[in-house]
Amino acid sequence: MNATEPRRLWWPRSVRARTALAAASTAAVILVSIGWWLHHDVYRQGTQIAEGQAEQQLWALVIS
Repeated sequence: MNATEPRRLWWPRSVRARTALAAASTAAVILVSIGWWLHHDVYRQGTQIAEGQAEQQLWALVIS
């Protein structure tokens, strides 16, 4: 960094701090990805269960 560049206060200067920031960012991306996948998997399973129950009720009405 030279004297003409504005200083970025939010960017860590040490290697240890930059490594910690990179590790935390990576962990956040992984956790968000797992949460997104889990949410959609649970939603899909819930939808399948609801469709199965609705189909059973429909067949019960048709048969009787």
